[in-house]
Amino acid sequence: MLPLFFPRAFDGKLPISYSGGASQLNIREIFATGIHSRSTMATDLLKPGGYLRLSECMRELEQSDGWKMTQVDVTRLNALAEKAVSMAYTQKHWKPNDRIDVGEKLPLTDCYVAPCVTACAIKQDIPEYIRLMGEQRYADALELIYQRNALPAITGHICDHQCQYKLYSSGLRQRTSHS
Repeated sequence: MLPLFFPRAFDGKLPISYSGGASQLNIREIFATGIHSRSTMATDLLKPGGYLRLSECMRELEQSDGWKMTQVDVTRLNALAEKAVSMAYTQKHWKPNDRIDVGEKLPLTDCYVAPCVTACAIKQDIPEYIRLMGEQRYADALELIYQRNALPAITGHICDHQCQYKLYSSGLRQRTSHS
C-alpha cells in the first residue's frame, strides 16, 4: 500500500497525516499509531450530525495511549490500514441510495441541517436532544425541548414522528437510539 511506503521507508520518523475516514470510531486508533500532526475529518463532518460528533472525538483522543509517542508505529499503522479496508462503516454498501434532501435552501452560516430536524413541524433540534440523552443530561434535554415547544406532552400525542421516517430513509436509524 502506498500510504505505508513513507512510514516504512523512514522507519516511522517522518511525521505524516491521516485523511479520508477519520471519525469518532477510529480517531483513537489513528492517534495511537503516532499520527499526531494532522487527521482530517471532512468526510465525517459532512455526514448528518458530523459536527456534533467532534466532542466525542475529543473524548476519544483524551483516552488515547498515543500521547507520548514521538514517531509513527509502522506495525500499528499497517494494522489500522488493513482494518480500514474491511470496516463496514468505511464501505459504500451501508449507505442508502436515496438522496437526502432537507427541502429548503441551507443558510449561509450552516453547512448542514439534519433531515430529521427539517422533517419536524417545530424544527426540534433532534441530534442535540439525542446527544444530551445519551450523556444522561436529562434536564438539559428537557430544556432543549422547551426552547421550541412549550407543550411537549400534547405535541407528543399529536406528533406524526416524521423525524423517524427521515432517520430510516437516510440510514441513520441504525446509529441512533431515538424512537
